[in-house]
Amino acid sequence: MTPAKLAIAELRTLLLFEKLDDRQLSWLHQTGFVRNISPGWVYREGDPADSFFVLLTGTVTLTSRAGADDVEFIRTSRRGVFGGAFQSYLEGRLPRYTASMRAETPTRFFVLKAEDFAWLMGE
Repeated sequence: MTPAKLAIAELRTLLLFEKLDDRQLSWLHQTGFVRNISPGWVYREGDPADSFFVLLTGTVTLTSRAGADDVEFIRTSRRGVFGGAFQSYLEGRLPRYTASMRAETPTRFFVLKAEDFAWLMGE
């Protein structure tokens, strides 16, 4: 099954991408995909950091491990909030997620693979 794509017009409305030109937005449209996630973990701290997530709809929490507990430091439903492999463009990128993201409601994301996001940031 082919992953759903996000329309260029909708990509343009995301703060993170609003200054990109038509060529860059077209590349995002072709490369990224929409992922719907039921309530539960999107990724866990320590997992391989293979994807970059931009929130479209829903509510997420970001947590970090403190001993045996997950400590919540952000809860948001703000469209355009991003998380995941956002450090993939840095030299010596971090290969693992440094925090956890949990979908608290049915959630819709625009997703890029880490290597694609790294390429975009270099571009």
